[in-house]
Amino acid sequence: MKSRAFTLIELLVVISIIGFLSSVVLASLNSARAKARDSVINSNLRNMITAQNLAYDGGNITYPNINTNPSVPDVISGMMESIIDAGGTPSYYSHDGKRWSVSVRSNSDSTKSWFADSGGTGLWDTQYVNASGVLGGTLTAMNWSQAVTACALSGGRLPTIDQLKSLYGAYGAIPPGFIGNNHWSSTEDPANSSIAYGFYFGGNGIYPMMKTTNTVVRCIR
Repeated sequence: MKSRAFTLIELLVVISIIGFLSSVVLASLNSARAKARDSVINSNLRNMITAQNLAYDGGNITYPNINTNPSVPDVISGMMESIIDAGGTPSYYSHDGKRWSVSVRSNSDSTKSWFADSGGTGLWDTQYVNASGVLGGTLTAMNWSQAVTACALSGGRLPTIDQLKSLYGAYGAIPPGFIGNNHWSSTEDPANSSIAYGFYFGGNGIYPMMKTTNTVVRCIR
């Protein structure tokens, strides 16, 4: 019996199918790896904040340098190293010299960044919010009360001034997708109820502003 050989077209079809299946498998593997890295970062952030709170309550100073300060528990430094190994670039900032806010940017996705502090962990929004709580719409400047409401309508909340400061530090510049402008924080002036703090990404500065001032808003959730 005479055997039938594959034609060139049949071989090309088979090669194309194999190539397509390989690309699908590779994309799935890359997605799984990215999710695994994100999970490591989130897990270590949560655990690090718990450890930080314990260290604070025990009288240890966990700022200004969590990597070299001998008073920082080894477990906290180890968690920070795990975040770095998972592809995150962390930055931390504190007003009181003990409790700190941490922001971590993803090295593989410049628009993705997390935050963590004594209030918990979460994600920075990748888009601005307008006064109606819609993300990605027309960039809207609003006063402080409108900013609080807009973030709540979007399902998020305003970041603290420490969180804004630490986010700038994670990038060392204006974060991708942000603009060089003042951004409202949820931090109010304890001595003057008509003032809240804004962070200026264009110059890495914290500014007290009248709550009636209109400026832009980026939420966290």
